[in-house]
Amino acid sequence: MNRGFYFFITISIIIISCKRNDRVVNDLVSVSGEFNNSQDLIKTGLWHYFDSKSGDTLKFGNYKHGHKHKMWTYFYGSGSYKIEWDTYNNSGFSVDYPSTWKTTDKEGFLFYSLKDSVYGYNVTHVGGKDENELETYLKDFLKRVNKFNVNDISFKKEILQDSIILYNGSFTYKNKKGISISCISSIFQKDNYIYDCTYFKRGSSNLEKKDFLIEKEMTTSIFIEDEQLFIVPYITKSTQLEINFN
Repeated sequence: MNRGFYFFITISIIIISCKRNDRVVNDLVSVSGEFNNSQDLIKTGLWHYFDSKSGDTLKFGNYKHGHKHKMWTYFYGSGSYKIEWDTYNNSGFSVDYPSTWKTTDKEGFLFYSLKDSVYGYNVTHVGGKDENELETYLKDFLKRVNKFNVNDISFKKEILQDSIILYNGSFTYKNKKGISISCISSIFQKDNYIYDCTYFKRGSSNLEKKDFLIEKEMTTSIFIEDEQLFIVPYITKSTQLEINFN
């Protein structure tokens, strides 16, 4: 029986071997959990995420075949909340989403989900791209965004797991009906496809910490062609971008 292997690792460095009870110490987020084996590195069973300095629990829950399974508990400040997760699967693409949200097939979208009339999340993808076209896509993306009444825009270039480039940002604009739309956007490339993930919130209220957490939990849960892209999504480098709409 394959029991997988247990590990203790700190996000920001990834050092994994086949031995049990591995430990890597750093000053960011520590994680304890189990992979199915040392080759596939598919998360399974109960996982805990801790603040490395204080030892406080940040979140915990179970994985099943690499996806968050049922109820997870999250802690922030002096409070906590729970999210029950479900997983969308279609033709080798899969992503976790809150079980209370509704998914729908929508033309032009790889994934589209709504919580209600206020909150939603979607994923689009563009194929036929060379591996160095991600930056060009971002520039074109910003030009499209600038056609709307956009403000409060901020983007970072993040390197995840030493090799995955992720453009991560947020902005607010007004649609044709004059309704404010606040967005959290994550853009990355896998092989010859660029993936554009957007979490949006309609209305004048600002994005909250919980919105950013949910967006990150959804985006980093993505499997492409049944391959887990973000094994442990730690950031090795982050650069604030100067936004230029020209």
